Amino acid sequence: NILEYSYKNRGLPISFSDEPKDRQDFLDEGRYLISRIAAGKGTPFFWGIRLLIYPKKTLHEYKEQVLSLISLHSLARVHCIPIVREELLKVLPEDITNQISAFAERLGQKRIDREMTLYSPVLRLSTYMKQFRDPNHPFRYKIPDVLAVNILNLSGNNPEIWWFDGIYSEHNKEDLANEAEKIIRILCKTIVEHYTPVVWSEYSMQNIPVVPVAKKISEIEIDFFSLPYFSKWLRTILSSSDESSFSRLKKWFSKEAEILRKITKKEKIIKALDVGCGWGRHMELLLRSGVQYVAGVDASPAMVMKANNLYRIYPGKVSIRLERAEDMSFESSFFDLVICMTNTFGNFSKRKEKVLKEMVRTLRPGGILVLSVYKHSDEALDLRIQSYKAIGLHPACIDGKTVYTTEGLVAEQFTEQEINSMLSNHGIITEHVEYVRNLALIFVGRKTES
Repeated sequence: NILEYSYKNRGLPISFSDEPKDRQDFLDEGRYLISRIAAGKGTPFFWGIRLLIYPKKTLHEYKEQVLSLISLHSLARVHCIPIVREELLKVLPEDITNQISAFAERLGQKRIDREMTLYSPVLRLSTYMKQFRDPNHPFRYKIPDVLAVNILNLSGNNPEIWWFDGIYSEHNKEDLANEAEKIIRILCKTIVEHYTPVVWSEYSMQNIPVVPVAKKISEIEIDFFSLPYFSKWLRTILSSSDESSFSRLKKWFSKEAEILRKITKKEKIIKALDVGCGWGRHMELLLRSGVQYVAGVDASPAMVMKANNLYRIYPGKVSIRLERAEDMSFESSFFDLVICMTNTFGNFSKRKEKVLKEMVRTLRPGGILVLSVYKHSDEALDLRIQSYKAIGLHPACIDGKTVYTTEGLVAEQFTEQEINSMLSNHGIITEHVEYVRNLALIFVGRKTES
């Protein structure tokens, strides 16, 4: 039961709405906040997150009470995220569980796998104590709660922290605040990477009578790789007519898919890795082509969360991790195929050499690497700028090959010689280069045996 909130919520103009669209926006806002915390970023100034980690039985038998708690918090624009405790424990590494439990015990609380996870001062308002005799009741009085901790201003320089019964007075407040913050981020990262524990839609959105409506987070910070912008970019391209200039980008996507099908048909590909996988656009194709295990990494929490939700239907066959591409946690020489598609490589900026080195490290000797990038041409440059403007971004080009937007996107394009040189330097022999008009280059290479 974790609350991240800021006093700056006070005094801000917030109205309320019962419209379905506003309820959906409120749900999306909660997902966005979780993803920011998971990525190690502070939350915007006036939003709150609360993790409600309950046993499945509690969520089922006391749905009305849980919904009332969620609705009450939503009035203050605090998002309560209901999580099935048993499902969370399945995906939480043992060392992390022990770390959380040890911290809870320092606060005089009990282990995450033994006790309920709600303790709220709201309980003191109740005069009907008999209802709290049921150990599964979500409002049971004096049930210890792992991390019954409130943190104020997590995004600021001086976070405030407190918990019940004044336990903090016995410890170094700053140390505990730092440890609590780390644990909150670990839990949020777990939620992003393993969507299974969250029962979001069932307990939120349509079941909340009214939601607050205020300035949207997207108006404060724009990220091309957040779902709203990238998905809009993709929709703009895929829905374009054959006469549209964007149809050339659509043909690039088709050519990428064609090459992946050819590779999986010709080569023995058992395990594949998609670097910068987004929500997993190429994973379905690889799985349908007979690949037994597909992994993906992406630095966008929103993308990883969506991908894990989409690919829950492939238990044990898909692993999508919230990681930076230059520091992946996979074993060396683990994959038969490593791909980096649709100019994802061109978005790594100064990190691209480190990313390529890491991609090659995870690829087995003799394995296949596919790199798909924009070609260095005026045609590609003009089309890229048009596509970014079409979704409301503000692009500019300084050096004739790299597009920068005021929103923070950096995207390069490459010559064939540049990519061939980089691949060769990292032990990849180029076997084929596919030209997509004067727009893109798709490199297929093989890792040397030595």
